[in-house]
Amino acid sequence: MSNSRISVCLPNYNHSRYLRQAIDALMQQSLPPHEIIVVDDASTDDSVHILEGLKREFPQLILLRNETNQGACRSTNRAIAATTGDYIFTTAADDLVLPGYFEQSVTGLQKFPVAGVCVARVKYIDDAGAEVPNTKPFYKLSAEARHKENAAKYLDPSDVIARLKRDPWFLHGGPTPLYRREVILAAGGLHEELGPYTDWFNVHYAALKHGMVYVPKPLVAFRLIAGGWGESSARSPLTAIDRLAKVLQLMRDSKFQDVFPPGFVQRKEAEFAYYAFAGSMNHSHRSLRAGIDLIVPPVSVFDQAILQLVTKLHQASKAVLLLYCRRKRNVIRWPDENRPPTYNREVVN
Repeated sequence: MSNSRISVCLPNYNHSRYLRQAIDALMQQSLPPHEIIVVDDASTDDSVHILEGLKREFPQLILLRNETNQGACRSTNRAIAATTGDYIFTTAADDLVLPGYFEQSVTGLQKFPVAGVCVARVKYIDDAGAEVPNTKPFYKLSAEARHKENAAKYLDPSDVIARLKRDPWFLHGGPTPLYRREVILAAGGLHEELGPYTDWFNVHYAALKHGMVYVPKPLVAFRLIAGGWGESSARSPLTAIDRLAKVLQLMRDSKFQDVFPPGFVQRKEAEFAYYAFAGSMNHSHRSLRAGIDLIVPPVSVFDQAILQLVTKLHQASKAVLLLYCRRKRNVIRWPDENRPPTYNREVVN
């Protein structure tokens, strides 16, 4: 494929146990990356030793080391600054690309050269790498289960807006976007102040600015582990709402306001309030189910039916919460220092 140099940006902090599997998955792709830039963020485990060995095995691997811990965003931005490829893929050491990810993503972007990003579906795995069935995090694409197409599809910005109106969470940040280099640079790389929501901002910027390619196949495995970056933020609604307020502020910044229509941002006020609480609710529900399985595991069909009812009640409570947040969207108490300006509530885009 012409113009298919792929740069992988991978920050690592004390994830030595995942590095071999992650690098192998990248290098075993039918279209392997041009370079894998790993930034070790002052790990205290044996990450550097493992990475040095992988570097001897794979000349495409470039190892950069932070003298002090800088965090995932700064480490990823350091990697982005060192890239030379046409496409940029930002990932985590604990996630995995599945067979065909790069080939299908690049094929889609070459078929639709106006698109700024290609997004695929996600498979969820546990710490040991086993698939987690029926996992529905609050940010999972609600339309994925209904999407029957197999071929890559281009959505122009108006299509993306229309799709987001029907399914507000169909386009999450997650681990799947493959960006054109110039698009991720124009987005400003990763925005540290947004925490884990910087991925959400970047993929929406790319899709609403240039349109997107959507591949309705699971091509990346996202590892659900306790204490992960996203989960730690989701546990605390106050932490989440503070960072989401910064997302709203950035969307309304003069640099980006032509990409994010006022009506779109207005709707996100209510949805972001829901994000903040739904993340905490999901974490509590997962902890509850894990505790039940460990302490009083279900053994009969009746037991399973009861736990299914518990899950249904959890889902119902989130639906009620979403309705409540939408009703209260005009009076949400955002952090004072980040209170977004009020738009005309009759504006709809």
